[in-house]
Amino acid sequence: MTAAVSASGRALASSTTLAKAAPLAHRVNVVNGVAKASAAPQISGGTAVAGSSASALTLAMDFVGYNPQGATSGISEVNPSHGEMPTIIVKAHLIKGFTYSVSSSFSYLRYTKAPTASLTAMGPSDSKALALNLKGGSFIAKETGDYTFTWSLNNGARFDGAFSANVNGKAPPLPKTTGNTSIDALLERGAAWWHDKGTAPTLGTSQVMAHVLALSSGSARHALTYSFIAANAAPTDILKNDFPNAGQDKQFAEMNANQKAAVKAALSYISAVTNLSFTEATNGSGNLQLGDYNMDPQVGGKAGLDGVSNLPDAYPLTDKVYTFLNSNPNSDQGNSTAGTKGWSDAWHELGHALGLKHPGNYDAAGSGATG
Repeated sequence: MTAAVSASGRALASSTTLAKAAPLAHRVNVVNGVAKASAAPQISGGTAVAGSSASALTLAMDFVGYNPQGATSGISEVNPSHGEMPTIIVKAHLIKGFTYSVSSSFSYLRYTKAPTASLTAMGPSDSKALALNLKGGSFIAKETGDYTFTWSLNNGARFDGAFSANVNGKAPPLPKTTGNTSIDALLERGAAWWHDKGTAPTLGTSQVMAHVLALSSGSARHALTYSFIAANAAPTDILKNDFPNAGQDKQFAEMNANQKAAVKAALSYISAVTNLSFTEATNGSGNLQLGDYNMDPQVGGKAGLDGVSNLPDAYPLTDKVYTFLNSNPNSDQGNSTAGTKGWSDAWHELGHALGLKHPGNYDAAGSGATG
């Protein structure tokens, strides 16, 4: 997803002392650490002002959609005053334990000696910045919080022109196998398991079954909460993300009584056969967010689905998953009385909410993807 950017600082000339003749400058474009001079390298540096300077531009990178990937956008000129700006700063909220890579594209003007461009990252509790390779490379966030990325130039060069930066995060994955192929076939893998953000999955010593060890208690969550989303509390942003077509986010409703009963029965049974516990959060703050969605295409819904659920890693900045059952009155999915199709759909979607996938190609799209 693409993140919005807001400027908390702008480049402003801080001095208006005696003007002098504009020096000639080389414009250099840099994409992921690779520098290329422009086709016409000798250009005017603009109206130079003796002693003029510009404050460092500071950008805030917002991860819209709760995605651990963000990008600056729409920055066509970082230095409108054409002052001496050797630094650009980007703030980004990172998650502990995630591996992040940074890519960027920018232009600068140099006058005499070619500068060195550099990039550093500093966490909220760091006393020293970490040097990053502009051509690639990655690092693991040591804590959750706002990190400061700083692009710098030396030898009198200044940033001038367009600027863009991308920060891409990846959660630590589950082990490649549990030791049992039947279990492996059910796990979505990747980062799709319930855990405290920043904890890497490690095997414990508790044996679930022959040749299968559970994850260590420090790298898995065993206690989860759930909430039934109220009719007047539709998660509009989530609905627009999960059902992006115009109008599809309008088909939300609160679960009816027998749907809620089916969910509670399913969670009670799962607790009885696993080391998991589920507690209802009546204030709406539950990890599992549960509601209805009318998937009848005639009213703008999304056809072909009996239900849909996110995986545990879908919205890592919220620590929530969203599960919706089909409330189309012309189908039996709106009825979750024990033994009905709607009842089995409720159990099915809760499996996805806990990190399980289809072991075969039988979802609405004919694939093994989660649905």
